[in-house]
Amino acid sequence: MLLQVAPKGIEYDHTFDGTDASLPHIIWELRPSRVQILSQGKLFNSTNLLSYVRIYMGRPREDYSIFWGSTGDDPSLWELEAADEDHDKILMAVKKASQMGMPTQPPGGKQ
Repeated sequence: MLLQVAPKGIEYDHTFDGTDASLPHIIWELRPSRVQILSQGKLFNSTNLLSYVRIYMGRPREDYSIFWGSTGDDPSLWELEAADEDHDKILMAVKKASQMGMPTQPPGGKQ
């Protein structure tokens, strides 16, 4: 839903304050400090395009985050990751269908 606000075909990088009224209420319930959206962006020293949403939580330090996005090496592979200051854990990884933007398999791998 948040990536749908990004213009198609160009790089979009925007950070919202956690209390921004344009964020969905389900995001507000997480009490984020900020929400970052990147679409069609590149990291330093890479030619891979990334798209993701990262929700940062914690004040005054951002101790925790939730990440949903492409990994860069394979733009069809998307990961859900939770992280704190010292650790991160991939909770789910799915291959997205190229045109539909939907997982090619439901969770658990059975169709």
